[in-house]
Amino acid sequence: MVQGLLTATLPTKLGGDLSYLAREMVFEFLRPVFSGDRIECVSTATRVERQPGRTYAEFAISCTNQAGKEVLRATSKGVILD
Repeated sequence: MVQGLLTATLPTKLGGDLSYLAREMVFEFLRPVFSGDRIECVSTATRVERQPGRTYAEFAISCTNQAGKEVLRATSKGVILD
């Protein structure tokens, strides 16, 4: 079995690709993940608001295993700096 926070690193990779600075992340671990599992992570912007010098953003995140079962659900709030 894989430690849950290892699975939680997948959404942080998506944020890194956007130069997104998370201010808040909430994780809900739904099912175990095992070594060798294939995990798909989908991040959906649920709110985007342009502010001076930055863009405020909120995301809903879902990670599923190779059987299509959701293993992790998360939300994140933060900013993308100009």
